[in-house]
Amino acid sequence: MAGEIAIVTIDPETGDVELDLKGFHGKGCHAIQEAVSKALGGDVTATKQKPEYHELPTKTTCITR
Repeated sequence: MAGEIAIVTIDPETGDVELDLKGFHGKGCHAIQEAVSKALGGDVTATKQKPEYHELPTKTTCITR
């Protein structure tokens, strides 16, 4: 999958929010989840780590001088 996508679903009856992260790897998932939770002012009641959470990021940074 090209890029990262965050899908936010809000239940109109309960106001519950579900965050599904696609294309993220490693601890970047957790950082995004914390940022969204803080922005929405809510508490995280449950999390489910996908297999991608345990993978290393595939992007690399090359610095040349």
